[in-house]
Amino acid sequence: MNKKIFHRMIPRADDVHEPEVRDQYIYISSIIGIIVNLLLFIGKFAIGSIIGSISIISDGINNLSDTLSSVIAVVGIKLSALPPDKEHPQGHGRYEYIASLVVSILILFAGFELVKTSIQKLIHPTPLKINPILMIILALSILPKIYLYFMNQYVGETIDSTINMGLAQDSLNDCFATVAVMISSIVSNYSSFNIDAIAGIIVSFFIMKSGFSLAYETIDLLLGKNPEPELIPKIKEILLTGDYIIGVHDIVVNNYGRGNIICSAHVEVPKNIYAEEIHGIIDALEKEVYRKYKIILVLHMDPVYTLKDGFYGNEIL
Repeated sequence: MNKKIFHRMIPRADDVHEPEVRDQYIYISSIIGIIVNLLLFIGKFAIGSIIGSISIISDGINNLSDTLSSVIAVVGIKLSALPPDKEHPQGHGRYEYIASLVVSILILFAGFELVKTSIQKLIHPTPLKINPILMIILALSILPKIYLYFMNQYVGETIDSTINMGLAQDSLNDCFATVAVMISSIVSNYSSFNIDAIAGIIVSFFIMKSGFSLAYETIDLLLGKNPEPELIPKIKEILLTGDYIIGVHDIVVNNYGRGNIICSAHVEVPKNIYAEEIHGIIDALEKEVYRKYKIILVLHMDPVYTLKDGFYGNEIL
């Protein structure tokens, strides 16, 4: 279903390596997330206030933090789309990672604040006023979160977006959190023990855990994380199909965000090949790698002795 929706809304939706297409995926999923999470926040905050449940209010505030996360994702995409300039010749694609880091900090802050509120509620408990109709509405609020999980999971896997993968995990955590606060609210209504406040603390720790995981992954990308293990063998496979290419080594991949990946490599060629001829072959290989993976590739030619000369590289046969 998600595939049909995004393919209907995005022209050339299959060209996920194109920065403009990738931005549209994140933009559309973020707008949907903003609308859904804002409605959930309003509903849960109202229900929690009527019942007097800190865990339900905490769950609602968690949805508000998700709304802010989606807003930041949209802002990050707009900033990452800025063209290269003198100070940033490789563009501004890493703004997306910075946006992810800001999202993670907001999630951590929301979780910390909810822990404090829940502890205060544990020390000074107040009775709950359970309303069956409101509890049914709260149960139905899980369905939009399930949809957001599958939507962000689809977008995250399709375009390799850390923001969407983080939002998908957060949506799944919210489903479990809502079930937990419903159970705790019902039990607290029929028990003298303040389970509601304890559930609020547990939900808060779930929130902080998801924020920490997103921050860890984003910092990895900002510091220069290694590419996916299968990428370098794929590049090497293409290069070895070129005429006269004997070997490939020193492949280096740099990810500048927003689909801007720059790679360099050394290709070994026979020493007696004309430079004009091998230049055409290397140029064609660079274009093929870009066509297939949208990677800007720069190749360096290493002339080597061949078997015909009695040598290969620096080793005597």
